[in-house]
Amino acid sequence: MDDKTIESMKIVIEIRERLKANDFETLEDGLRMIIDETILIRVILKDILDELELRNKRFFL
Repeated sequence: MDDKTIESMKIVIEIRERLKANDFETLEDGLRMIIDETILIRVILKDILDELELRNKRFFL
């Protein structure tokens, strides 16, 4: 596994642990982490799509 995959797995484990908590503060932290990771995933996917679109344009020029 590469470092990014390992880091992603650690984040997932941390989120799961926080969502198992009984206090609202820890649960809220877990939910915020999910939101933050979702935003990060969207940014990464947009970058990938932009790169693919750019490559596609270059291919047909």
